[in-house]
Amino acid sequence: VSGNVAFVACRTYGVELVDVTDPARPLHLSTVRTGEAQSCVVRDDILYVGVWGSKELVVCDVNDPRQPRIISRTPLDGYGDGVCVRGRYCFVATGHHSRGMRKHDESDPGFGHGHGLEIFDVTQPDSPTFVSRVKAPRYYRIGMDMWDVIVSGNTAYLADTYNGVFTIDISDIRKPSFTG
Repeated sequence: VSGNVAFVACRTYGVELVDVTDPARPLHLSTVRTGEAQSCVVRDDILYVGVWGSKELVVCDVNDPRQPRIISRTPLDGYGDGVCVRGRYCFVATGHHSRGMRKHDESDPGFGHGHGLEIFDVTQPDSPTFVSRVKAPRYYRIGMDMWDVIVSGNTAYLADTYNGVFTIDISDIRKPSFTG
């Protein structure tokens, strides 16, 4: 929720924008078709979306919630999910398979190797700049599959459905490293 607008990630339909000024009578304002929106966060009228199937960070201008518009699409090296914005950086949790996977079987190096955390400088939201990434252990299992990230101080907490929860030192944003 940002101001009086709730942003609802609707997986296959993108993100719905809903006026919640009167919580007893929510009013649908619009939908922005981002692709499979797993998670989203809003800051300063900019919507950041972790997009699943197309493996992207999608950024939208939501200054006019009745007419949101996509302003950038940035590739990820895994299926997009949880997003967190702190300062000038956007942190994206990813999972399943790496973007470079060619064969859908364990012999492919990208199979199950999409798990991790990717960091982008979003000073200019219409052109996010890749900063760094750190990869969690390779794993693949179909079923419940969610990834999320929260940042506090110089630590990112990465939740990975089957691999667990990781702490990542981000004090050197260009060289994040696992600490637990």
